[in-house]
Amino acid sequence: MSGEKTRISSSLEEVVGAAGPATGEPAGGLQLGRLRRVEAADVFPGEGLAPWLKANPELLGEALRLQIRPGQGADVPEAIGEITAGVPVVLKSAEAEPTETELRDLAALVADLDAGVLVLLAPAVPDHARERLGKLNRNTTRAIVFYGVEAELWQIDDSVPAPLFRVVAGPDGWDRTPSQATPAQASG
Repeated sequence: MSGEKTRISSSLEEVVGAAGPATGEPAGGLQLGRLRRVEAADVFPGEGLAPWLKANPELLGEALRLQIRPGQGADVPEAIGEITAGVPVVLKSAEAEPTETELRDLAALVADLDAGVLVLLAPAVPDHARERLGKLNRNTTRAIVFYGVEAELWQIDDSVPAPLFRVVAGPDGWDRTPSQATPAQASG
């Protein structure tokens, strides 16, 4: 993952370096903006990203490759939407690296659900949390699945911040494109 970030940064530096700074005279007529990361606390003071995602669940759904629509699903306060009637998408959001308590709270939600998608959302999901999510996916019914999603906000110059979601953990097969799925997975 860090290699990918380095590669992207290197590419951006090469392009910006070749074109000159955005505020100066563009080289070759090409003007580029500056990409910068924005802290979620600066955009969503005190509430975090969860209330915004409740109003815009489809954006997280794109990252998860699920159609999430607004709705309450089950009577779970952390639900941001549902994938079908009564099947909620529940979000446990951490402002920093998720704590053991937050991971336990996410796992405890299984007792309240017959089916659902449970998402741990944090700026970074460390390896131990990814392993825990993997164990939860292996040891719970297929009707309940767990994902780990890293969330960042990015902005070009003074544009409106945009979310970037990276799914880093999920149920078996979550990282396959539809063409890589086995026939059994594609049909069921």
